[in-house]
Amino acid sequence: MIARSAVRCPHCGLESPGTAPRAAAAVQSPLVMETGKKSHGLRNVILIGMGIFFLAAIGALMDADKPGSSSSSSSPAARPVEYNLAVIDAHGYVAEDDISVARFRRLLSQLSEKYTATPLQIGDQTVTAQNLLKKRGIQESLLNIMTAMNQLWPGVNKKQDYAGALSIYTQFRDQGESNDEATESLENGTRAMGD
Repeated sequence: MIARSAVRCPHCGLESPGTAPRAAAAVQSPLVMETGKKSHGLRNVILIGMGIFFLAAIGALMDADKPGSSSSSSSPAARPVEYNLAVIDAHGYVAEDDISVARFRRLLSQLSEKYTATPLQIGDQTVTAQNLLKKRGIQESLLNIMTAMNQLWPGVNKKQDYAGALSIYTQFRDQGESNDEATESLENGTRAMGD
């Protein structure tokens, strides 16, 4: 059985519980073996942990001062759909009273009257379509995509399928048509269906 006693560090004089010096000499830590220096493993781990904690706390405090940060305002899920769409379209912070927020609000209202989807579904489906276009190397704003969808079905009383119209739009775009050309192709198709 190995006798247990406090071991004093020859470098700093700190005492730590451990084995007697004769047993400690037999088992050296990998750090001691590689560097030839003795280490205060637990103390170093605690100090490093405290340093990381304080850096994280300082970073969180600094982020709380930034406009639009999650610490200083409500989460994206708690924000209106039109605000989230404006932030996505701007690739960053947008003031809540920005004109783009009002445009998205108006479009969502108009689209929800023409299509069976809710404003949240319209937003989600539009973002999905934009991401699909991006994967294919096509850059288009959410505002332009939703404006294109709003130009369809003028004067039709029956609500239409937003996801279906959006799918056809992305197919036209994937075939090389511009936003305006895809919109015109969709308008011609909806007119033909209405006749």
